[in-house]
Amino acid sequence: MCPVFTVTAITHRKDWMYQMCTLGHERSDGDLWKIPMLQANNYNFLKTAVVGFRDYYAPISSRGYKAVVQIEKRFPGWGKQAILAYLGSGQGFAAANYVVVVDTDIDIYDQEMVDWAIATRMDPAKDVIIIPEVGVYPLNPAASNRSESDDTGFTEFAYIGKMGIDATKKTALENRRPTGIPVKPDPDDLKRTLKNWSAYGLDGW
Repeated sequence: MCPVFTVTAITHRKDWMYQMCTLGHERSDGDLWKIPMLQANNYNFLKTAVVGFRDYYAPISSRGYKAVVQIEKRFPGWGKQAILAYLGSGQGFAAANYVVVVDTDIDIYDQEMVDWAIATRMDPAKDVIIIPEVGVYPLNPAASNRSESDDTGFTEFAYIGKMGIDATKKTALENRRPTGIPVKPDPDDLKRTLKNWSAYGLDGW
């Protein structure tokens, strides 16, 4: 089932260099090559699986166990559809512990904006999907249990649940009070204030 080779000799050059990689920490070699691959694979999958899909991001700090999906929401309940589509994907099911779905007005690369969307657009009683414990990637550090395979003798699976957070804007069509708009200063007033900042005696603030 696997390629087999026979070693006849092991040699090295005079001024040899030992090639290696470091693993385990946040900016390890393994994560630096893995995360871009996950980005591309999941982006391409979600582009075909989710109507209104716009972008996908797996922060390197989350090591692939968290994802943020951005959609242009066109239909009621489409945030939850995006959650289930992602968690049903190969990587989403095998590795991700949770996914957050947001609208196009949220910069998915800005964690503060994602947190703001969760805090202001998500009702925990209505917008969180919990999937019971399933078998996943065996090295998941948050998993509650791991099992040995009777067939191979190696650790094959870890067991953990999944969570999806619908942090999209809600509409009356979803039997919800429509989500309010963000409170922001008038752009012209803000521009004028910043221009006259020194005149207000606020330098250094």
